[in-house]
Amino acid sequence: MNSSITKAQAGEITVQLLRIKEGDDMAKEKLYQMVYDHLRFIATMELGKERAGHTLSRTELVHESFFKMLNMDGIDWEDRRHFYRISARAMRQILVEHARKKLAQKRGEKPERVTLHDDRLKLNEESEEIIVLSDALDELRVVNEKLAELVDLRFFVGLSMQDIADLTGSSRRTVQRDWSKAQAWLYKKLKADGT
Repeated sequence: MNSSITKAQAGEITVQLLRIKEGDDMAKEKLYQMVYDHLRFIATMELGKERAGHTLSRTELVHESFFKMLNMDGIDWEDRRHFYRISARAMRQILVEHARKKLAQKRGEKPERVTLHDDRLKLNEESEEIIVLSDALDELRVVNEKLAELVDLRFFVGLSMQDIADLTGSSRRTVQRDWSKAQAWLYKKLKADGT
């Protein structure tokens, strides 16, 4: 399955976001159809990081994140980049909420270690790790919003380095260098916190 959005689709996403901004309810349905396969791919990757028997299905994660995103009050949709930033935030919030509910049921257990893997952050099959990562990302956002956005786009939206470069108007080399900085910062933060 291909996770990339073509340049033609990227322009059409922006058009639909502008129509949504103008109050066109049909644009929501059209946008959903356009991004569904990509969001489903992302959901597959995200849920693949969770332990077996996860109670949140891929379809539920896609639906919840899309509708949560479009129903957020006060969003002034700008463009495709803004859409993906909000998508990442919505998906992360849903996964964190789900993980917090599970953690509340297992009070007293220490969250598992979050591992930084070569090109992707990887969770070691325990949803509590999403909480740890989310908290670390909130701290990174205070220090360097650009690096936090990169982690959101890479980890929670599943965009490739080239997709992120195209989306942000940066070179692929710059994105890779920033990804290395983000990984190093998160590694140091998580190690200092003992996770």
